[in-house]
Amino acid sequence: MELGIKDKVAMITGASRGIGLGFVEAYVADGWTVHATTRTPADPGALGRVPGDVTLHEMDVANEGHIAALAAALDGVALDVLIHNAGIKQCYVAVDEN
Repeated sequence: MELGIKDKVAMITGASRGIGLGFVEAYVADGWTVHATTRTPADPGALGRVPGDVTLHEMDVANEGHIAALAAALDGVALDVLIHNAGIKQCYVAVDEN
């Protein structure tokens, strides 16, 4: 993905695998500074091996403390792009009430 945009900052949540990781790789390859979130920054897997200007942040979107810490860490950082890829997996069991 060659956007031709330089000196830009992206924030990508849910970045440790899948499409989130793909976004990180693409934006970094195009010269962007990337802030990437993962629930496991101590063991980020492939995300930790992405070459370039990537800063990892711990964040579980269900954890208010993580959200507050991320907001504090990014205080004053101007973001050009936010890709909110993180989510919460919820499983429901269908119940036949008849």
